[in-house]
Amino acid sequence: PAPRYGQWRSLWHEATAQRRRFWERPAAAARLLAFNRGEDLRRTLEGEHKTHRADWRYNFGVTTGNALSRSAEEWDDLAWIAEDFRETLDFASRLMEQELLSPSPASAHGGSASGSSAARRAAGEEERPPTLLGKLRERSEGWGCSRFRHSVYPAGGACTEHTDYGVVTLQQSNAPGLEAELNGGWRHLEPPEGCVLVFAGDMLERLTNGRVKALKHRVCLEGEAASRGEEDVVRQCNIFFLQPDKATVVQPLRQYIREDNTDLSPVKYGDWHHLKTRLAFQRE
Repeated sequence: PAPRYGQWRSLWHEATAQRRRFWERPAAAARLLAFNRGEDLRRTLEGEHKTHRADWRYNFGVTTGNALSRSAEEWDDLAWIAEDFRETLDFASRLMEQELLSPSPASAHGGSASGSSAARRAAGEEERPPTLLGKLRERSEGWGCSRFRHSVYPAGGACTEHTDYGVVTLQQSNAPGLEAELNGGWRHLEPPEGCVLVFAGDMLERLTNGRVKALKHRVCLEGEAASRGEEDVVRQCNIFFLQPDKATVVQPLRQYIREDNTDLSPVKYGDWHHLKTRLAFQRE
């Protein structure tokens, strides 16, 4: 869908300068649309010992449940947000289903994956629901923890380094500032105008047993931060996190198993998501 930067910018001005009017909107009052700036994303990498310090940006957020289960009447004049969520979820889920359900190079050429035949058979038998691949095969994965976020950065805004929690992230922005850690250093990511970045999250790293790394990234903007009430928007970003259902188990795919005591352990996605969000938002 179109990024709708103008509509989001107007909504941000309302949420910061006319707070009562914003929270009286049906979608905001019912908490279908969240608005906050409380995350410390570096803390999701460093752990509980890090003192919580919120990143300098504002976030609108939408969950799968609110986008798919609540009516257009409940969303009122913000129903376009739920419509855009559904369109993006459909695209992202079809993209990953195509990738994950395609035959692996080894099986496509009659070869064998790494590891013993007994281990490969066991891995294949384990790829049933509630594993992600098993649920995709049975068309029962709902991607229920997926999230949409629109981030607004004022001058001097920042988002500290982190990896995203899900399978893949789709990101589109209207200004530079996104950096990724690649080949041992931080590099600017500036896609052509109108293009969307797609990059790996923690669960794709687990599915590939570490072969595809979750992208560590951050946002750094020049300029001094203005005091609250005097800020203006210098960067906007649409972010869609494709994340499995809470009960879905994510484990390395058969073709990536090494059997050398370094294989990543299966995780229930809901547990992983809870751990990461608790670290991001919890304050001592």
